[in-house]
Amino acid sequence: MQLLSKWRDDLCGCPSQCYGEVEHEGKKLMLYLRWRHQDPWQGHVIENAPVNELWEGDWSPDLFAEYTYFFTENDDLDKIKSALIISAEQWLKEKYNMVSCI
Repeated sequence: MQLLSKWRDDLCGCPSQCYGEVEHEGKKLMLYLRWRHQDPWQGHVIENAPVNELWEGDWSPDLFAEYTYFFTENDDLDKIKSALIISAEQWLKEKYNMVSCI
């Protein structure tokens, strides 16, 4: 997975959000981080969405909940972004490369 540009960080409000456009196996995707009030950070992969219309895309579940990560507002943002990249790679691998045993 390759980050295509710098992360866009919007940390001045609630929710605080970060967006990172990535390429995975030739497909462009958006990584999305969100933190609201006292909630832990959430991390998602968004597929099939124009950059300015993310809500129209196909959203993954919260990958931090899926893979048992827990980040709060006090955690290092670079560490959170790295964890989302790792989680996104794992989730996409499971989603698209599952082998059927039937």
